[in-house]
Formats: sequence, C-alpha cells, structure tokens
Amino acid sequence: MSKINVPELLLMPDKLKPLLTEIDSYRYFLCDGGRGGGKSHSISRLILYLGERKKLRIVCAREIQNTISQSVYQLLVDLVTKYDLAWDTFRDRLVHKVTGTTITFRGLREANKVNLKGLESCDIMFIDEAQSLSAGTLEILIPTIRREHAKIFMAMNRYLRSDSVFTQFRYREDCKYIKVNYYDNPFISQALLHEAQLSKADETSDYLHIWEGEPKEEADDYLFTGNELEACRTVDMMDRGQSPDIVMAFDIARFGEDRCVGTVLERMTATRFAVTHIERWGKVDLMQTCGRIIDLRAMYKPVITVIDGDGMGAGVCDRLRENKIECIEFRGGHKPRTEDDKYLNMRAWGYGNLKNLISRGLLRITHDSLLEELATIRFKFDSTGRRSMIRKEEMKRNNIKSPDEADSLMMAVSEVANIGQAITVTRGQVHNQPAYSRRQSVLRR
Repeated sequence: MSKINVPELLLMPDKLKPLLTEIDSYRYFLCDGGRGGGKSHSISRLILYLGERKKLRIVCAREIQNTISQSVYQLLVDLVTKYDLAWDTFRDRLVHKVTGTTITFRGLREANKVNLKGLESCDIMFIDEAQSLSAGTLEILIPTIRREHAKIFMAMNRYLRSDSVFTQFRYREDCKYIKVNYYDNPFISQALLHEAQLSKADETSDYLHIWEGEPKEEADDYLFTGNELEACRTVDMMDRGQSPDIVMAFDIARFGEDRCVGTVLERMTATRFAVTHIERWGKVDLMQTCGRIIDLRAMYKPVITVIDGDGMGAGVCDRLRENKIECIEFRGGHKPRTEDDKYLNMRAWGYGNLKNLISRGLLRITHDSLLEELATIRFKFDSTGRRSMIRKEEMKRNNIKSPDEADSLMMAVSEVANIGQAITVTRGQVHNQPAYSRRQSVLRR
C-alpha cells in the first residue's frame, strides 16, 4: 500500500495522521485513548478510502459481536452517506461498486470459542474496542492473518493495566502506537466537548478513564499510580552545576526468557535523579555477564555498583571482587535495612525507597519499557502488617512480563543515600574500613 494524498474524507487529528503517512512502515497500528479522540472515526475513513483504490477484503471485528449494531457498521454507513461514496450498503456488509472491495463484520469469539475461519485472506482488519481482546484470541488471531502486506488497525481505551492487546503490541517494532484524546481532536463536536468538561469538573466521575484513556484501577495494591509514572517523564533537573554521580545496578537473569539488565542512575542535582541508560542482554554464562558488567563500568564510571545477589548473581559478585571491583550484593529476600518492621524484606524496602523518590517528583524516567514495568508492580501485606512485593514468579504465572528493568532501577535507588560516602571511599579520603564496605558482608548473610 502506497502513501496517499489526503482528500476531505481523510480529515483526522494530527496525532492520527501516521495512519496515513506511515502506513507502509508498520503492520500493526494501535490507537489508544479516551472518548472523543477520533480513533474509530479516523480508521473508518481510512479503510473506506483504501477500499476505493483497489479490491480488498476488509474485516471489522470485535471480541464479541452478537448483533451488527455492536459493530462500526453504522459509522461506516454514515460516512458513505455524508460523502456520497460509491458503496452498496447491505444489512451485514458493504461492497464497493467499482473495485468490488468487501467490508464484513464479525465477532472473533462465538459460543465461548475463538472462530477465525476464513480470515487467512484478509487484507485489512479493523478491531474496535480492542481492550476486550483476550490473550487466547490474540494467540490464534495474529498467525491467522497471513498476507504479507496485511494491516491490522486496533482502537482501544485501556480498561486494565494488563490488557492483553496493550501488553503484547505496545512495544513491538512492527506496531505504531498512538495515544490520542479528545483535546487532540479539532473535529470533536461541541456537545461531546461539553460532556468532557462536565466530567472533568465532577470529582466523583471516572473522567481519567473515560476521557483520557487511563486504565481503571482493578486493584488498590499497585505501588505506583498512572499519574505518578507519567509525571516522571517531565521531572525538571534544573541546573546541574557539576558532573553527575552515577549508581549502576544489574539484575541478573535466572530464568530462560529473562534478560540481564543494567541501569544507569545519575544524580543530576543534590536531590534529583535521572535514569539515563538501560542495557539489556540475553541470559549468558557467568563469565560473559561479568565481562559485560566490567565493560559498562569502564564506560560509565559509577561510584556505586549494585549486583542482584540471588541465583547466578552471587557468582557474578565473587568474580568481580576477584578482579578487585567493589560491588554491593543486593539480596532481595534478606531482612531490610530498617528498624520499624514496615517491610518484609530488602526488595520491599527498595521499592519503598523508589516509591518515595517518584511520588516526590525527584526521579526522571523517559524509557517507555521501564515505565510500563513499573506500572505492573503490586504489593501485599503479611499477617503482621509488613509490606512485601508480588514476586516475579507469580507475575509470570499471570502472563505479566518479568519486571527486570524495574528491579534493576529499584536496586540502584536503594543505594542513592550512600553516594556521598562512596565518593569519599573512592577518592581515598578514608583509609579505615567504612560502613559502605562492611555492608557487603552484611547483605550476603
């Protein structure tokens, strides 16, 4: 499909114009946001136009569609009428009078079973209300659309943080993700704009979900709010004054699909920090991992290096010390560094520190994948009221990506209070064994 000139039919918000300008660059297009952003309207206009250019087989789908009224059928018919387009409109389909393009409508799940029969030859699929797609449907659907140049357009308003279509497509290289809301749409009606403004003024309304596309909080045990994480993108670093001090932390892969992650955390001012680099690599043997860490340390020259000391990480720490490289061994299951028994273990204590830094607006994060992982972090309480974090193993059983980047950042943040002491030790200004060095053996108990 080639790029096209924009006629009146294809008027759409600027944020959605990549549907036109980048149509050759991606197989999937995921349009996310609240009511009034123009997602379904823009995709409908696009598929009508493409269907006028050459013969295509277009399917408009939803997870469940019991009647044609639950589809975008009426929206397409209204556009055909408005622009006097050359389409015959039947009760359950549209057919172009010249090209012979067909647009049909179907539910992907019928009688509690996924039914994708006949979709192999589909040229374009438009999935509306895509947040409703189950992981099982996606697992069958994606391999079914086999044509090399087929396009799949998805419109959604996230319902949960873990919506399958979002977690599976948000960071795919062959997917264009677009977030658009009503205030990005210059074509929104005054009536709809008025409804949005009324909802925003009503503190009891579900404004953020309905109109700004924020996922609903299906549980109250998420560590970070969506607003906190979004605010991380724009934390002001002010004037830095001097070269930043760096803490590096490494989460070491322990399972087959996990990846090792190294995070560079820079102290940009006296109290503010920024994640400036994330390095990822596949699970390799101990020596290769040590070599990678040594190379990264030489590049970034951190004042503190933190290593995930569980599993293979303990061997990594031993090997680094054999090479005269000082490191802190972080043991997530060990007793935390606090006297108030607020946290069950070091991992919970570390995430408590990270929560404090983020909620105070002192940490800048611009890496999408890291922010997405942080959005999945949840906590629970034991019978004594101590807080612990949902373990990686439990998250993976629930089809949630292992939060390796989040854990790496958490470990880095756990050492920010010791930067000053570490600088003193590094510069040789203290000759007796400091608390900074002694803590290494304490954490290995």
